[in-house]
Amino acid sequence: MTTITPYIDPYDYPTGPTSFKTERNTRELFCGRCAQLAYANEETFRFVREAMEVGLQNPFRCEICAAKEVSKFKLALV
Repeated sequence: MTTITPYIDPYDYPTGPTSFKTERNTRELFCGRCAQLAYANEETFRFVREAMEVGLQNPFRCEICAAKEVSKFKLALV
């Protein structure tokens, strides 16, 4: 009898911002829409910081707000 064991690669980190701190995502960011805390890599953090320094609104969106904006955009196209 064969049993299947799930395999989780401990080095397979999420590639985008996360709601928890990882080895790669160490910088804190707040969603520009709902202010939820997220952790991002240095490159994403720098992009958001530079946008805000030139006077733009915070362009970062958490996963939930980003999904809402995409669904709203899709409805507008229909």
